[in-house]
Amino acid sequence: MKIENLTKAQVEMLDFMWNELGAYEEMNDWLDTLDPADRRQAESLQELILLEAAETLVEQSKYREANKIINKFRS
Repeated sequence: MKIENLTKAQVEMLDFMWNELGAYEEMNDWLDTLDPADRRQAESLQELILLEAAETLVEQSKYREANKIINKFRS
């Protein structure tokens, strides 16, 4: 997975999230320590990762008809 056009701070936050946090509970505990702006940033990055993962799965999928329908919602 490759995500482009991130700021240095976003890359550092993602690196921390990826390398230092394991379980869902650890992520939630960490989010609770952040100020509101950083928390929004972290949550946005989480959503970005999930969307990128979903897109990758769809692209790799053998279900062409389903992909056509999903692609209509991407644009």
